[in-house]
Amino acid sequence: MHAYIITGGTKEEREKIIAGRIADNHVAPTEIHSIVHEDNSIGISLVREGIRRLHLLPIASQHNVLHVPDAEYLTIEAQNALLKTLEEPPFHTIIFLGLPDISTLLPTIISRCQTIRLSYSASTDDSFFKNLQAPDSTSAGKCIEANSLQNREEALAFAGALEHALFARLRANAATKVLFSSIPIYNALITLRRQLTQNVNTKLATDWFFLSLQKCR
Repeated sequence: MHAYIITGGTKEEREKIIAGRIADNHVAPTEIHSIVHEDNSIGISLVREGIRRLHLLPIASQHNVLHVPDAEYLTIEAQNALLKTLEEPPFHTIIFLGLPDISTLLPTIISRCQTIRLSYSASTDDSFFKNLQAPDSTSAGKCIEANSLQNREEALAFAGALEHALFARLRANAATKVLFSSIPIYNALITLRRQLTQNVNTKLATDWFFLSLQKCR
């Protein structure tokens, strides 16, 4: 059994990676089962049906594929059901989980999958962090405009990329000044991610994120 998490990038980029892996394994279309979310949720019944399909012997190729393109919508109960299959998988199965931000998955799910991380295109270099906490509101406006996020998926991918860049910045420069300037960014990032996973309006959540950092400078 092979299980992959494809995270980051855009949904189109993640689906391209998944399609390539499926083609490499010569999987017939009849042996691909995709789970589509219902009202921004993937419940345990949908996952159980997918697992049932995985246990059927493939006929036209050597593998059955379970494809979850929006795995961020998996409920905790659904993830726990999937975990049992990841722990004791049928030998002929491949599982693909696509999502913008890996933090929405249980650690036990992540540990049993191979993770493929795609980069986010927004600039998160040192100048980006400086603009975030510049002493004038114009800089905050520039950050909002430069990183205009069109939907929840892009916002979650941005949050994941920013967190990765933030920790890389701390590793590269452990100075006290850098550490303390990063604390409000990280706290705001946690709140942003929580708002997005609770389906708060994406524009309101991201605008709040950038503007709140100005109050913490």
